[in-house]
Amino acid sequence: MAIGYGCAIAGGFVQCWGNNLDGQLGNGSTSQALTPQCVVGLPNTRAVAVGAGTFQTCALLADGTTWCWGANDSGELGIGVYGPSASLTAVQVKLPPPPFKAVTLGVGPHYACVTGQDGSVWCWGANDLGQLGSTTTSSCGAVPCAPAPQRAGVSGATTVSAGTDAACALLMGGAVQCWGNNEFGQIGNGTVSGPLPPSLVTGLSATAISAGSGYACATLASTGGVVCWGENYSGQFADGTTNSADTFQVSQFGTDNLVPVTALSAGLDHTCAASPRPGAIYCAGDNLSGDLGVPGIDMEEDSLQQVQDLPAGATPVAVAAGGNEATCALLVGSNNAPMVMCWGKNGGQLGDATTADSVGIPVTAPLAHCP
Repeated sequence: MAIGYGCAIAGGFVQCWGNNLDGQLGNGSTSQALTPQCVVGLPNTRAVAVGAGTFQTCALLADGTTWCWGANDSGELGIGVYGPSASLTAVQVKLPPPPFKAVTLGVGPHYACVTGQDGSVWCWGANDLGQLGSTTTSSCGAVPCAPAPQRAGVSGATTVSAGTDAACALLMGGAVQCWGNNEFGQIGNGTVSGPLPPSLVTGLSATAISAGSGYACATLASTGGVVCWGENYSGQFADGTTNSADTFQVSQFGTDNLVPVTALSAGLDHTCAASPRPGAIYCAGDNLSGDLGVPGIDMEEDSLQQVQDLPAGATPVAVAAGGNEATCALLVGSNNAPMVMCWGKNGGQLGDATTADSVGIPVTAPLAHCP
């Protein structure tokens, strides 16, 4: 979920809803959509991952190809050229030819990255803060960029996550490397200098990562607990403070009421995590528009808050802490049917056919029937 819109995969098909000025919904138009719409132009291959980058969206398919749609002024579609004309339907990213296959995907504002089956990381789009993890020689207007994917300085990667202006990769063995802007210590190496090339997060062995805006979080290999580092002004670490840190800090996410953490999302200034049992979604951080899913609490919470009023018996599969005071979750109901629930600020990004805010109360985004 990004600023103003969201996307989900249901039955292998990608659906998006909300703001659409740059064609980021991929439905062939630039009109806002208040309910989920099927993405146009994807081949008839099951999607396994989707990432919303505010201005562009990308999806990873089961065959290892990657497709993007929306804005391309910084080369964020990865098609080898950039320009002011957006693509309103999906186009294929020019990744290395077979046998290369992408296996994970991370999408940030104006850029994206994938990991390959060989452990390599490839990124494309804007590189003004080093978020591609490599040196670029091209410019998209005044912005350093890579309109076609180029290899980042990372090897042995299993997962990549793209934040606002810094990205992280989980490596085989559990080490984590991050790169890009380090203004708030979001690289996690004990400094606030930068931008930085790929650098190890000090002392961390992890099983999952999520890069947000000015901070990142990971699940610990040793305990299944969660740690975060970088900016913490809204209490998004859920560590009982609002102190930022350039090394990782232990979070309340991953404590007894949320073990194991199977979904983790670092957003703009709030974080959410989920465990695979009914109702087990917890959030912390900014709550200005009820983005933590709990009505009647403070505008910021630096401790865990359990999302309220989720459908009885529904088990969370994924959760996304959105970019402007909203959150969405993909759940499976007691009848095994997928459902999307959203809460918080609503300019269309809640997908419930309205633009009315849902302050702390989850609403349903009715999924479309895609071919």
